Amino acid sequence: MSLPIPHIKAHTGSFASLPAADKYDGLIAVFTSPAALTSFSVTAKGLAARDEAFGSTVQLIIDENVPGGRVVLAPTGSLNGDVDDVRRVFDLLWFGVEAACVYLFVWWTGLWAHRLLDLDLNNHNPTVPLFPRIYIAHTATKRALSAGILRPLIHFVDPPSTAHLSAFTYSPEPISDYARFLEVTLLGVLAASFDPIDVREHYHKTGKKYRTLECLGVIVPESVGQHLGEGGIEKVLHVVKAIEEGRRIMKAPQGRSKFHFHLINWISLSNSPDIGSPDPERMSPRNCAAYIRDVAFARVQNVKVTITEDHDVIAKDLPGWLEMGRHHPRIVKLEYKSPDQSKVKEKYGVTYDTGGADIKAGGVMRSMSRDKCGAASVAGFLKTVSLLAPTHVNITAGLSFVRNSIGSDSFVSDESAEKIWEAEGVLIGNTDAEGRLVMTDLLTEFKDAALANRRANSPVPSLLFTVATLTGHALRAYGGYGIALDANVPARQHRVSRRIFDAGHVWSDPFEISTFRREDIDIVAPGSTSEDVVQANDKPSSATMRGHQ
Repeated sequence: MSLPIPHIKAHTGSFASLPAADKYDGLIAVFTSPAALTSFSVTAKGLAARDEAFGSTVQLIIDENVPGGRVVLAPTGSLNGDVDDVRRVFDLLWFGVEAACVYLFVWWTGLWAHRLLDLDLNNHNPTVPLFPRIYIAHTATKRALSAGILRPLIHFVDPPSTAHLSAFTYSPEPISDYARFLEVTLLGVLAASFDPIDVREHYHKTGKKYRTLECLGVIVPESVGQHLGEGGIEKVLHVVKAIEEGRRIMKAPQGRSKFHFHLINWISLSNSPDIGSPDPERMSPRNCAAYIRDVAFARVQNVKVTITEDHDVIAKDLPGWLEMGRHHPRIVKLEYKSPDQSKVKEKYGVTYDTGGADIKAGGVMRSMSRDKCGAASVAGFLKTVSLLAPTHVNITAGLSFVRNSIGSDSFVSDESAEKIWEAEGVLIGNTDAEGRLVMTDLLTEFKDAALANRRANSPVPSLLFTVATLTGHALRAYGGYGIALDANVPARQHRVSRRIFDAGHVWSDPFEISTFRREDIDIVAPGSTSEDVVQANDKPSSATMRGHQ
C-alpha cells in the first residue's frame, strides 16, 4: 500500500489576498527574526510584549485573521552565522510536526546517489536536487498535524536572502546558501506527513483512521518568484514531488536510541513505502524485491525491473554470494535508458545484519534491519529519475538483498572464497564485513560493461558509483555526515566528490569528502601466499583507523 503525496498549490501575494484562503485550516509561519512577527500578526505582537522568549520555539497560537484561525510559528534561528546553512529551514518544518502522529525520522545520507542528476560534466553548478534533510519544516508540520491541521498554508514571514553567497562550496561560480530554501521547506513538510509501511498497515488492519496532510499550500516569496520565469514554480513543484516519491520508497523510521538514530538515519536515510521498514520479516529479501516490482515500479514504464531469485544462478554468476547468498537472497536490477550518456551504480541491502559468526553483541544488533536502507535509497533514486526523465543519462542499478544470518549455513572467518572478483583466493577476515562481499560481484559486472563500452570506442563516458553503508567507522570518522569518495583518477578529474559536496550543501544534505590513500589498501593486503586479498581485518570498523572506503 502506497501513500499518495498531498496536492501542493503555490500562491503569490499575501495570505490575506488569497482567493481560496478558506480551503486551508491553518498557517505555518516560517520566520528568522521574532520581530518580524509583530507586523504579521496582532496576536503575535501581544504575546511578544508579554513573553521575552516568544518566537524562540515551535508553538501554536490562535489568530482569527489567518486561514483556519491557527498559526504554527516555525523559527529558523540564525541564518548568517559561520556554521549556518539551509538545514535551519528543514529542521524546523520537520520537528514542528513532531507531536502529530507516530514520529518518523526521515533522513537521507545513503540517498546521496540522487545527486548523480547534478553531475553534468560540462556544468559545475548543482542544479538538480537529491534527497535533502529539512528539520524546521518537519518539526512545524508535525506540530500542525498534532493540532488537527491537515490543510496547512506555508508563509515565509521574512524569507532567507538568496543573495547570501556560500563560503562552503567549491564551485568556481557563486552559489547562494539558500538558493533552494523553498524546495527544502516543502520536502521537510512532506517528510513529516509520512509514516512507514508497517505503521500504515497497522492502521488498515485495525480499522483506525490514518490522518496525514490532505493538501498543502505555499506562498512563494517575491524574491523567489521573480527569478523563476514562466512555468517556473510548476517545475519546482514537479521536482519536489519527484524527490519525495523516491524518498518514500526507502524511508526508514527513527532508531530506538540516540546511537541508532545517528547510525541508521544519518548513514542511510532512505524513505519508501517502505523498504526501510524496521521489521526484517516484513521486508525480507523476497519482500523487498516484490515491493520494488509490484508497488514502487508497478506503473513505471521507463524503468525495467529484473529480479534474480534462483539460488543456483546466483551461485554460478555471483561467486561472492557463495559466502553471503545462503539465505534466500534476491538480486534486483533497475534500468533507465536514454540516448546520451551512461552511468551505473550499485548498492547492497542486508535486510538483517546479525554480524554472522562474528556476532554483534552487547545490544548493537538492534536496528540492523535498516542495514538495507542504502539499497533502498538507490531504488528511490531510480523512482525519482523515472519521474524527472532526464534525457542525458542511462542508469543501471544493481541491488543485492540478503540476510546475514547465524546458523549451520553461516560463513565464518578463515574461509577461503576462491576465484572471486578476478582474485584466486579471498580470505574471510570478518563476517560482519558482509557488505563488500555482497557488492563486489555486481560492481565487477558493471566494471566489465564499462570497459566493453570503452573498447568499442564509445564517446559516452561511463561512471560507476557504489552506495555503501559503513556504520561504525564512518560515524567515528565523520560524526554522521555522508561521505563522498573519489577513489580513482577519473573521479578526481571530474571533481565528483566536490560537486556532490556543493549540491548537498544547498539541498540540506551535507557531505564530507574522504581521500583514498595507500594506507586504505594496506588494510586488505594478503598475509600469506594462501590468498590474494583479505576481505576485512579482524577488528570492528569503529576500531579501524583507515580502510573505511
